[in-house]
Amino acid sequence: AWVLGALDLYRERDHSGYLVTAATEMPLLSGIASLLAAVVMPAHPALPYDAGNCSALAPRMSAYVYSECARKLRFGSLGGGKGKGGLFATGRQRRWEAFKRHNCFHAMRPHAEAAMLRAADADAAVRAVQAESSCWSSVFTYPYLNTSIRFGEFSARAPSDAVRRERLVHPSLAWETWMCPATAAIDIGGFLGDTALPIAAVAGASGAVLSFEWNVISYMSVVLQAALNPSLRILPANVGVDARDRYDAKRLHRYVNVPAWVARELPAIVPHLSLIKIDVDDFNEAALESLLALPKVGAAAADARRRPVVKYEWYQRARNEGCGAESQRLWATAAKLGYEVHAGDGTPLPTCQAAKEFARRLGKSLRQFGGENLLSDVMLLPPGVTMANRQQFCPPPLPAAALATLPRLPTPAQVLPEAEQAVRAAELR
Repeated sequence: AWVLGALDLYRERDHSGYLVTAATEMPLLSGIASLLAAVVMPAHPALPYDAGNCSALAPRMSAYVYSECARKLRFGSLGGGKGKGGLFATGRQRRWEAFKRHNCFHAMRPHAEAAMLRAADADAAVRAVQAESSCWSSVFTYPYLNTSIRFGEFSARAPSDAVRRERLVHPSLAWETWMCPATAAIDIGGFLGDTALPIAAVAGASGAVLSFEWNVISYMSVVLQAALNPSLRILPANVGVDARDRYDAKRLHRYVNVPAWVARELPAIVPHLSLIKIDVDDFNEAALESLLALPKVGAAAADARRRPVVKYEWYQRARNEGCGAESQRLWATAAKLGYEVHAGDGTPLPTCQAAKEFARRLGKSLRQFGGENLLSDVMLLPPGVTMANRQQFCPPPLPAAALATLPRLPTPAQVLPEAEQAVRAAELR
C-alpha cells in the first residue's frame, strides 16, 4: 500500500510542484498519500496570480475547482490540524491552502471560461466546470415566452424544480413587462445567472445583458448560462460592485462603480438601457447610489420616462426593521435619482409607511415578504411610468453596430486592477 501510494503520488505530480489528485479514494491509501504529500510538496511563496503556481495546473484542474463536490474528491478531507484529521490530513490541507493562497480560483478562470464558450454542446459546456462524473450536474430546459431557455447547475443545486422555476420563469417576475426587447440591461448581482437568463430571453438576439458577480464560483454559473444559450447575449463580469472603484488586496479582487464602468468601457449601450437589477445584499445601497454616475444620454435625456427602470432588492434586514433608517434611505435615494418606488406588481408606494400598509392589506408584515416579488424586490420607475404603460417608454433598440462591438467576455484590462493585468497577461500567454 505504501509503495502504491508513493507511485500514484509521483504519477499525479506535475512540473509546478503541486500534487494534483489524491492517490486513491480508499481511506488507508488516502491517508498515506497525505502523509507523503506533506513531505514531498515544495513550499511556494504566497504570490497571487503566479503563472508558475497556477497556470500549469489550469488545463487539468479548471474543470474541477469550481465545484464543491469535485474539490472534495480532488483534495480529499480539508480538515487538517489538531483534532481535524491530524497528521494524515496535513498534506491535503497544505495543498488546499496553497491553492487558495496563490488565488488559483482566479488564475484558472480564463481556461474554464474559454472551455465553456467553445463547447460544442450542452454536455461539453457543463463538463468544462464539472468534469467529475460522480458529482451532480444537469441542464434544464424551460419554455419561456415565445422561446425556451437552458439553465445549467453544477455546484449548487436548487432545492426543487418548483424553486428553480420560481427563480427563472415565475409570472410574478414580469420581466417581459419591465424589460424592453432589443435593448440592454445591467444585472448587478448575477449569482447563478438565474436573472440574467430570463432578462436576456426578453431582450432577444438583438439585445444584451451585462451581469456583474464578484464570487468567482457563482460567476462561473453565469458564464455557463451564457454558453448554454448562445443565441442570447449575456456578458458576465467577475467584479464586485461598490459606489467607487477600489481594489481589495486581501481578497485580490476589484470592485467597480458599475454605471461608471459601463459608461467608460461600453458607452455604446448606455442610450439603450431599459432595465437595471440590483441584488447584492450588503452592497445594495452603494449600488443604488452609484446610479448617480449613469449619464442621461439619447432619448433618456429628452424624455426621463425612457430612463431604465430599476428592480431593487429591499434587503431582508432593512424590512425586518420596518421603516427604520435603512428603509428610509431607499426612498430618499430613489427621490435623489428621480425615481418613484412601486411594489413588484406596480402598486405605487410613495413612502415606506405606504409599503407597510400595502403589506397589511395582504395580511402580512414587511419582514414576511421573502420571494413573492411584491416587496422583497421593489420597482423604481421614472415619474409617469407605470406597469401598464412601461412598454410605451422604451429606449431605442440597440443598433447592430453597437451589438457587434460587445465581446463574449470583458477583457482582463476591464476587470482586473492595473497592477494585476501584466501578470494575468503572462498567464494567458
